[in-house]
Amino acid sequence: MQIRRLWACLLTAFTATAVCAARFPNAVEKQVLLSGPAAVQVAAWFGLEGAADSSLSLPLGRGDAWAVYLLKRDTARELSNDNEGSPPRFNAVVFSPAPNPSLSISPYWLDLATRAPKPQAGYFSFSSPILSGGLEQDEPWSRLVRRFKAGPDWRDGGAAPARRCAADEAGVELCVELFPAKDYANNRDGYQVVVTAHAASR
Repeated sequence: MQIRRLWACLLTAFTATAVCAARFPNAVEKQVLLSGPAAVQVAAWFGLEGAADSSLSLPLGRGDAWAVYLLKRDTARELSNDNEGSPPRFNAVVFSPAPNPSLSISPYWLDLATRAPKPQAGYFSFSSPILSGGLEQDEPWSRLVRRFKAGPDWRDGGAAPARRCAADEAGVELCVELFPAKDYANNRDGYQVVVTAHAASR
């Protein structure tokens, strides 16, 4: 009986350690701003081109949206998980071509310094919902993936089919990376887009 109790304690301790070793990053509110040619380049990835100011709204993935809820806790009744009506969240991408091109993304990012394992101080990210593999939806994330698929750097069957980065003269770098993902709710393969920035707070 004592041996059984000992094994139970060891197993509990091991399980707790394994769970605590992985940590989803905290959400923060911040703006990432690119300027100059890098802003024009990233704007084109998102389909924001032309002589006039333009913008679009990007829905955040489920895990990111829940992290934002934990930051804001802005429902009438506090939620215990994201199946209880966690509000959808969106990031705004705003492009201004003149007089000096600029592109901003705000307000929600995940602070990768707070994740485990492999924290990355000074890096921030957010991700898309899981997109249908057919990319038939006419919404900003699917249109971005279709643009990437049409490019020469697309790699079918890879762990990351495409990755593009742009950096401005101030040293702000933004990368957009695509990953294969499984849509378990609809039992089909798809994609997820991750946007990562290495930039100081503005």
